[in-house]
Amino acid sequence: SLIGVSNMISIDIFKNWLTPNISSKSIVKMGKLISLIIMIFSFGFAVWIKEAELDYGALAAIGAGVQWQAFPAYLLGLYTNIGTNSILLGIIIGSICDIILVSLIFSGHNPFTAIHPSLDPVATSLSSLVGVAFNLIIIGFGHFCFRFKDTYNNDN
Repeated sequence: SLIGVSNMISIDIFKNWLTPNISSKSIVKMGKLISLIIMIFSFGFAVWIKEAELDYGALAAIGAGVQWQAFPAYLLGLYTNIGTNSILLGIIIGSICDIILVSLIFSGHNPFTAIHPSLDPVATSLSSLVGVAFNLIIIGFGHFCFRFKDTYNNDN
């Protein structure tokens, strides 16, 4: 997964978006630097979780919720002509929504039990579904209201 994240940041974000005229040698250096930064961050995060004795369930719930954000991108990317900007914005907003909800759940301020106490056992699953719902809503707004176009495919 380190190679995938490094490749995504260095190629998809820097080469294709921020610095399109960058040389291949510079992209390789940037990929190595990004990998090093991610490894240092991951190590520090693992030590912090161990030292703070945090609940691993919160981390697993956030990870699952963020992974669920890829579902609309996969489905809509295969079967529709919705632009990449709408899908990217949906993933970002859906992930932020899910992270906020999971943080509230594990901090003891579960918003779902305020709706009904019987929702407590499924609160982390609901946070993922709410994140995906926001993801789809933002994709719809981006595509139909703001008319975000696909920057990589001229067919749209």
